[in-house]
Amino acid sequence: MNKKHNFYMSNSLNVDVYDQINRSSEEPLLHDVEFFIEQAKELGGPVLELGCGTGRVTWELADAGIEIVGLDLSEHMLNKA
Repeated sequence: MNKKHNFYMSNSLNVDVYDQINRSSEEPLLHDVEFFIEQAKELGGPVLELGCGTGRVTWELADAGIEIVGLDLSEHMLNKA
């Protein structure tokens, strides 16, 4: 099992800080939710988000009225969602 896989699969602090790390690490991530909402509204739904993690984007799309289902390999990330 590689190190990245361990990060997502363990029930550790990694899962708890995942959103904070990704929220502040890259400028493009600051506007990703708006992009996905625009795309979903333009193309129609429902939406399947593969690798939804903790649901950071999933919940935002749902709050925008978009029918969405999130899927992730990590049970711990889904529990956080």
